[in-house]
Amino acid sequence: IQFGFLYDGNADYVGMARYYQSYLVSKYGLKKIEGQTDIPLFLEFIGGVHMKRPVLGLPLRIVEPLTTFEQARDMVLDFLDAGISSIELRYSGWLKGGLEHNFPYKARVEKQVGTERDFTDLSNLLSELDIPLYPDVTMLNAYGHKFKTRRDAARLLDRQIGRVYPREITEYEYQRGETGYRYLVSPNRLESLTQGFMDSYERFGLSNISFKYMGTQVNSNFGSNLVDREHAVAIITDQLDAINQRGYNIMVEGGNALVLPYVSSIVNAPTSSSDFIILDHTVPFYQIATRGYVNIAGAPMNLSPDSRASMLRAIETGTSPYFQLVANDPSVLKESDFNHLVAVYYENWKDTVLEFYSQINEALKGVQGQSIIEHQRLTHNVYKTVYENHKTIIVNYNSEPIIVQG
Repeated sequence: IQFGFLYDGNADYVGMARYYQSYLVSKYGLKKIEGQTDIPLFLEFIGGVHMKRPVLGLPLRIVEPLTTFEQARDMVLDFLDAGISSIELRYSGWLKGGLEHNFPYKARVEKQVGTERDFTDLSNLLSELDIPLYPDVTMLNAYGHKFKTRRDAARLLDRQIGRVYPREITEYEYQRGETGYRYLVSPNRLESLTQGFMDSYERFGLSNISFKYMGTQVNSNFGSNLVDREHAVAIITDQLDAINQRGYNIMVEGGNALVLPYVSSIVNAPTSSSDFIILDHTVPFYQIATRGYVNIAGAPMNLSPDSRASMLRAIETGTSPYFQLVANDPSVLKESDFNHLVAVYYENWKDTVLEFYSQINEALKGVQGQSIIEHQRLTHNVYKTVYENHKTIIVNYNSEPIIVQG
């Protein structure tokens, strides 16, 4: 444990976050973002998802295409024609098996989303347009398809196979044999798995990649090959460093401190607290500590229960907008494992994406690469954020106008 002491005007949550920022910069050698004017619009296109369909009377697992490579190209060109020039594109569900893909021993394209040639054509076009493409892959967890649990799964203290349950399983799902869990991959397997996948991935000629859980999980293994948490941290950072050395830019979710030296973009970064009743209000500690050193986006705004409040939160905390979208009507997902993806249809959200991005970019484009030096709650639901260049932004979450500081 390291202790730091704050004095006078620095003895508040902003001072704590800035002290921690100086610690991160000193420890990891973080560098400021340069050469950007407009903020990036983070988009995630979902390629395909698995469904159970009757084939010759038998329920078989097939992949339902939601956004093909050709459709992804057309959607990006639509946004460019609408005047958005700064886009970072994350593409999930492109690997064999779809969103919950097969265990990634190799980089294999899901044929229902398109061919390898289609994928290469998309990546080449985006490269010409200077739009980074981050194909997403899950390494630390496995969905069970082509996964050898005896060899590859992490073990708990009682030597049982490690699993993570992202949601509660209903009695109906249990009776149908639907589990809803993911396996934890043993850290012992991470090096060979990552290097084998990247060797196969190189044929696409890309310079970016996204790792879904690499920025949110550190898993031990209490099986025959013991790996404690500190050893697991070393394994994860070694692999991220090796991928950097290959010349790749990396995107992650969440953004634990251990990944900050190796990543260029973070999505699903925290932008709010638990809002438990014991708490007075939420403060952007994470953004104060990291902003200016890495591009950050919060959770997908179109999946938020209040998308307009999410837009205001992005302006208050200095985070970029992030949207999950699909080209095909997602009503096909009804009563499937993916029925939570109800608000991702591109045709329904395109105008809102353009509106939200325009408002957020208008507020934040002058502070790209700038750290937050002051944050203050002025009155109920009204917050002020000040940046290094002294630009001040005041956000009002109330439904009526408020007069503050004139």
